[in-house]
Amino acid sequence: MTNRTSQQDGAAVAAGPAHGTDLPRGSTGSTGSTGSTGGGGGALLGVAVVGVLLILVGVGLTLAPPRSAVGSSPPAVPSTPAGPTGPVDPAASPPSVTTPASTAGRRVPQQRQEEDVVASRPMPSLPLSSATPGPVSTRDPGPVIVVPECPDTGPAGVQTGCPHTRAGALAQLIAIDRAALQSGTMAGAREVIAAWALPGGPTTTSWSGVHAMASLLSPDRRVQGLTGASAGTSDGAASGAAAGMSAVPVVLTPVMGLFKGHVGDDFVVPCVGYELAITITRTARVGVSDCQRMAWDGDRWMIGGGPEPVQAPNVWPDSDAAIDAGFTDLAWQP
Repeated sequence: MTNRTSQQDGAAVAAGPAHGTDLPRGSTGSTGSTGSTGGGGGALLGVAVVGVLLILVGVGLTLAPPRSAVGSSPPAVPSTPAGPTGPVDPAASPPSVTTPASTAGRRVPQQRQEEDVVASRPMPSLPLSSATPGPVSTRDPGPVIVVPECPDTGPAGVQTGCPHTRAGALAQLIAIDRAALQSGTMAGAREVIAAWALPGGPTTTSWSGVHAMASLLSPDRRVQGLTGASAGTSDGAASGAAAGMSAVPVVLTPVMGLFKGHVGDDFVVPCVGYELAITITRTARVGVSDCQRMAWDGDRWMIGGGPEPVQAPNVWPDSDAAIDAGFTDLAWQP
């Protein structure tokens, strides 16, 4: 639920904004905070998990029922009705072209500079409390983004076959993030990024997804709060969480999305707003966001070279904060 479309996009997500100008609604394009309270970090998944765990321990475990609107997770073959405003299908037409098309496998200096501008564009900064479960907004965030089907299975077991469109890039990012984090292991996260990052992109040691998994598995992550007194247990006893775990049960449900910008047909920075559920003895749910450089590499979208983008803030999906950040709802292609 961010202002998923840019001011330049108008009502149509499918047509796409003018090159390098697709800022979320409510953003001026000239100012923005990169503070650590919500958005602006370069490795948000890792920052998000650490910050969220501090919230869970510091203010007591925040529990919420599963999201009835989306269920526990999207199906392997997405199939969900569109929102009340009607679907806008970005897969129906390619993004507008303002740089030479079909640049897969190469990045000329001018294009890389343009990509860096898109990736480094500031995002709103919100307090970490915006990530905890809260009221669903009655505001209309705008047209939904239709997430296309990715019917194949690619390296590291990641769904692929996503179309060569901006919506396809967002769908591929969802598949990458979910495969990595829902593996619940460091080995799983590393296998995913090794197979899905282009040269110069995140690595098995630098990727925010790897750092997020490390935070969840580390004995000093203070996840003992999930099973101790702050989680509502009577004896406050520590468990395997306090001693560190080799795997952690995670469910990552995509709910909202936005596009920071694109360069030609082959580069786009999508952002996804997730509901992250962590279960040890009870389930805690929080909102996290991830933005990545997605580059078309001949036959599939991959995480592109360069530093990870300035990130969208962590927000509880469908909240006022999510809409203020520019997110819009996702709908799964029938």
